[in-house]
Amino acid sequence: MSRVLFDICHPADVHLFRHIITHLEKEGHEITVTARPKDVTLQLLSDFGIPYIEAGTHYSSLLKKAAGLIKRDIALRKIMKKTGPDLVVGFASPYAAQMAFIQGIPSLTFNDTEKAFLGNHATHPFTTYLVAPECAGIRTGKRGLRFRGIFEQFYLSERFFVPNPGIKERLGIESDEDYAVLRVVAWDAAHDRTRPHPEPNDLINIIESLSRQIRVFVSSETEVPEKLRHYLLPTRPSEFHQVLSQASLYIGEGAKTASEAAIMGVPSILMNSASLGVLGTLKERGLMEIQPIPEKALSAALHYLENHDSMDNGEMSEKKMNERKKRVERFWKETVDVPSTLLNYIDALL
Repeated sequence: MSRVLFDICHPADVHLFRHIITHLEKEGHEITVTARPKDVTLQLLSDFGIPYIEAGTHYSSLLKKAAGLIKRDIALRKIMKKTGPDLVVGFASPYAAQMAFIQGIPSLTFNDTEKAFLGNHATHPFTTYLVAPECAGIRTGKRGLRFRGIFEQFYLSERFFVPNPGIKERLGIESDEDYAVLRVVAWDAAHDRTRPHPEPNDLINIIESLSRQIRVFVSSETEVPEKLRHYLLPTRPSEFHQVLSQASLYIGEGAKTASEAAIMGVPSILMNSASLGVLGTLKERGLMEIQPIPEKALSAALHYLENHDSMDNGEMSEKKMNERKKRVERFWKETVDVPSTLLNYIDALL
């Protein structure tokens, strides 16, 4: 059996990798997980019972990121020498790809963000195998894998995700009460820095305006203003997809969350100008609306809620919900079985 090291840089990596880790452990492979304290990454690993070695620190400034790259590379190199992995796995992790390359260890990189220029150029030349969605426009090479679908379909598939009917009780609301989820991101990734994004006052206006129509819960990567803290989700980060799956609306800055909401059939409004293949595909299929300007995003959300709540438009609202459901079902049907595709590919490498 093989030894596999997973390097986790972001909370989203945990959701994808935890099921791969479980699969490989059942096959008898030995797993090592390294992680850095980015947002709720370490908490998620603990909640899911995944042992990890903390390696490196998350930095927000570009200068500190550069210094952090060196420190994390050194930490990973030491861990790799100690554990002797046969394969190193990361999601767009330059640290994992570079250190594996230096030590002559095969590496596997997952990536769906073609516009992350600096990160991709620091990762792709060093990785042995590269996995990406076809719609992302990332060249994977002869030893890579381009699949028809998106990564979010892996951990939100019926194989791994089962909705919890008691999540509204955990939220402290009635079983028949609707709610919206708003996601705030830190905007400290290198590819986010030059991108325009909502200011705190924009978010305050959106949350307060929506809360007059529907219960609002906020998930945030960063500190929110004092007056918004009572909107923060009371649930654990590991329960987030349960919360999102039963929401009546998603609006926010998080592209990953917008994609997750979209493929679960939740009306999704993204306040982000990122021009990515994954987002474009979901928009074209009518599963997501992209409105980078806060005022337009709010207008779209209020328009949806007004149509959704109107007694006079009850039949119209139900018709639109059925249409959305059909679009979601069509998307899943026209893409590959993502869990089987990715797991079979990894198995073939070990």
